[in-house]
Amino acid sequence: MQNHRSLEIFRTVVESGSVTSAAERLGITQPTVTKAIAEFERDCGFQLFVRGRHGMKLTTEGTLIYEEVCSNLDALMRITQRIRATRAGVQGLIRLVVPPVQDKFAEDVGRFCALHPDIRVQIEIAAPRDIILAVSRGEADLGLLPATADDLPYFDYVTVAERFLVVLLPETHPLARRNRIGLEDIRSERFIQYSAHNPLANLLEIAFLSTAVPPTISCMVSTQRMAALMAKAGAGVAIVDDGTAYDFREASLVARPLDPPFRWLMRLIRRNEAPPSPPIKLLLDWLSTQMNPHGDEVRASC
Repeated sequence: MQNHRSLEIFRTVVESGSVTSAAERLGITQPTVTKAIAEFERDCGFQLFVRGRHGMKLTTEGTLIYEEVCSNLDALMRITQRIRATRAGVQGLIRLVVPPVQDKFAEDVGRFCALHPDIRVQIEIAAPRDIILAVSRGEADLGLLPATADDLPYFDYVTVAERFLVVLLPETHPLARRNRIGLEDIRSERFIQYSAHNPLANLLEIAFLSTAVPPTISCMVSTQRMAALMAKAGAGVAIVDDGTAYDFREASLVARPLDPPFRWLMRLIRRNEAPPSPPIKLLLDWLSTQMNPHGDEVRASC
C-alpha cells in the first residue's frame, strides 16, 4: 500500500523524466527516489518504467497507474485545502442585498468569488428601505446603500465604493470642448436620467434642484452602462461615475468632471451586535482594496 509521499515521488519521476531530476525537484536524495519507485513496482507486481540512457519512460501498465495517481493526488490536494479552510473558518455563505444594477460592485464580488471558491455569495436585489429591513432582521448579512448624512443606529458601515461623477457625452458635442461642466450647463441639453430605483436618480434630482431649472429629460434608463450606450448613440448627455466612464473610454465618448466635483460613496451595512465572521471580513477587506481603481486615470484624461 503506497502512501501519499510515494505517489508524489512516482508522479514527479514521470513528469521530470529521470530519478535525478525528480530528486532535485523534491529536495531529496536520488537513492530515496530509487527506493520508492522500486517498492512501488514490487507492490504493483509489474514494471512501471523502462529505464534507458535518455531517462525513464512509462510502460503501458505504468501509464494506466499514472492517470489514477494524478487523479487521486489532485483529490487529496482538494481535501487538504478544504480542511485548512474549514479549520480557519474561511468558508460558508455571505448573503448580500443591494440596490438594482450595481454593475461595478457585482464585478468586484465576482473576482472575490474566483479567489475564494469555498465562500458562496448570494446577491439579492431590493429597494433601499427593504435593504435596511433585511439586514436588521438578519435576513441578509450585508446591505449596500448610498452614503447619507445620518447613520442609522445598530449598524456598522464600511465604505466600499468611492466614485466621482462625470458628464459623459459624444466627443463631437459642443460641451466636449470644456474642461469641466456644471449642472447649469446641462439644463438646455437633452439629459439621460435614471429610473427611480437607481440610487443615482435621487442624488441627481436633488442636485438639479439647486439650478432652479430641471434638465430636459430625453429618456430614462435603469443602469449607468445603459446611460453610456444611449449617450454614445446621441440620445443626450449622461452623468455616470468614473468607473463606468473608464469602461467606455474608447467608445467615441469623452468624460468631463462636474463642477463643483460630486463624490458618490456606497457603503455596506451590517448589524453591529457581533464581530464579522471570517468570510465577511475577507469580503470587506477585498472590497476596500477595489475602491476607485480608475478614478484618477479618468480625471487625468478629462
